Amino acid sequence: MASSSFISLATIVGVLYAFHDRLVTTHETPVWIAALQAVGILVIYDFVYYGLHRTMHIASLMRFVHGVHHRAKNPSALESFYLHPVELLAGLALLMFSTWVIGPVHIYAFAVAFFVYSTLNILIHSGIYFGNAMLWPVDALTRKHHVHHMKDHGKNYSSLTPLPDLIFRTAG
Repeated sequence: MASSSFISLATIVGVLYAFHDRLVTTHETPVWIAALQAVGILVIYDFVYYGLHRTMHIASLMRFVHGVHHRAKNPSALESFYLHPVELLAGLALLMFSTWVIGPVHIYAFAVAFFVYSTLNILIHSGIYFGNAMLWPVDALTRKHHVHHMKDHGKNYSSLTPLPDLIFRTAG
């Protein structure tokens, strides 16, 4: 898990350094545009990740790549980092691809998107239920992901929202 964290941070910093002019900008940008950029990154990521995650459930990929993550039957926040390096890099590549499609985006838009991406991935693996009306979407995602890990690998492939699962009829 520590190596996943290091690989993740090194990849993000390295890609942003190498391709900063194509991914991010520091030019003055209205807040509403930066907010739309962050949402755009996350929407694209969520749909493309859905496809990746569903593909990872093909038997041969599941056994050698995604199966590492699924060894956690009752996941905790730390297990969100328990990934095969191929899966980790593929997920980060999708985040950077989503940023490139929208971008260059304001650096703050990327920071918000990265924060939401990271935080939601940790929270949905945490098993924490807030029980707060304002946080019911996070609670619902956490419950759905728990079901995905425990007993139904054929449902709930989405990462950030239930929208791809609802559209492709894999919500459970």
